[in-house]
Amino acid sequence: MVDNHTGIEKYDALIDTVTSPFMDDERFTGMALVGSVATGDFTPYSDFDILLLHKKEHEDEIKNELPEIAKSLSDFIIGDYYELDKKDTYWFCLTKDLVHVDWFRFNPDTLKPKHYFSSMIILKDDGTLSDIKARSMEMPEVEELSTEELIKMLLYLRTDFIYAIMKFRKGERAEGFENVKWMFKQLIQFKYGLAGKNIWDYRKYETILTMEELENWKTITMLEPTASDLEKGLMINWKNMKEIDRFYTEKFNKVLYEEFDALMWARIEKLLQEARD
Repeated sequence: MVDNHTGIEKYDALIDTVTSPFMDDERFTGMALVGSVATGDFTPYSDFDILLLHKKEHEDEIKNELPEIAKSLSDFIIGDYYELDKKDTYWFCLTKDLVHVDWFRFNPDTLKPKHYFSSMIILKDDGTLSDIKARSMEMPEVEELSTEELIKMLLYLRTDFIYAIMKFRKGERAEGFENVKWMFKQLIQFKYGLAGKNIWDYRKYETILTMEELENWKTITMLEPTASDLEKGLMINWKNMKEIDRFYTEKFNKVLYEEFDALMWARIEKLLQEARD
């Protein structure tokens, strides 16, 4: 009998197909559905995220076998694997209906509690996944930063303004613009984190961000590799950073980096002028 995970018969049947090879394999000690299927956000346009926990001694052989298991699916078209944190890997594939399936492979030493695992649907377990899920559910939505951590974070974010424009000036334009996009996501997550909202998943932006923030995100993602667009992206990020600064000032009655910021922005403007020329 196929379990009702998505409410859509053909997708539940596919989940059953892509998980069944691991159910009776003793090398796998745990298996769970994560992502949109687990959170209840699944739509016909979603992918399937499957967490596999295996015994460490079988790591290499499983890594080699997983592609063959994926290719054995009757609807398989194409797939490949990626490294995760240099230790774990995941294999993805597309079916003929262009459904995306990801198998995330972990050994017990590298699986740690995090918000992502708090809603997992456990299909097979030796107790490890139950423990991870319980500990993940107990984690606070947003961890409170100490004053020292907050100051360090605000300084660290500032360094990326220089990095982005220096990369641009060296001719590494694509990398410079990726830095600008990364900054925006970090600043938005940090700003909302201070307000008690966890938006680690940028796909949730449309349900959380203000219209102005969404327009800024659209602008950031559409930037062209020109000096004027680089300035546009940096200005958006600078405004977000200064809003975070104001929060710090209101909370701790202390102004941060005011003199430093004046010097840094003067340096940025000089580099931008050189880029324009």
